[in-house]
Amino acid sequence: MGSSLPEDVRLILYTELLDYYRSQSYYFEVRSSIVFGRDRAKVIDMLSRPSSERLDELETRLSYGSKYPYREAIVCACGYFLRLHERYLNVLKPYLTAGELITCI
Repeated sequence: MGSSLPEDVRLILYTELLDYYRSQSYYFEVRSSIVFGRDRAKVIDMLSRPSSERLDELETRLSYGSKYPYREAIVCACGYFLRLHERYLNVLKPYLTAGELITCI
């Protein structure tokens, strides 16, 4: 899925995916399966940003509405983000449909 996305959306998705899996106890068992290729350095750089900055980026993308062509990838990234940062649910909740909200939490 990620390789067919534009770079900015792909980096958002990869960053949240890596952040989530790094927090899991089984990360060392699956880390060789997570390959970012040429995006690795950019993903690591994005991970160094505070979660509030990453939240702003997700919120901006969700505010584009349901017609945004890469909304599915952004909702997927929100799911990874909200699993680690549940306190931000109220910020993203107005932008998510009921079905999307169920997949995120």
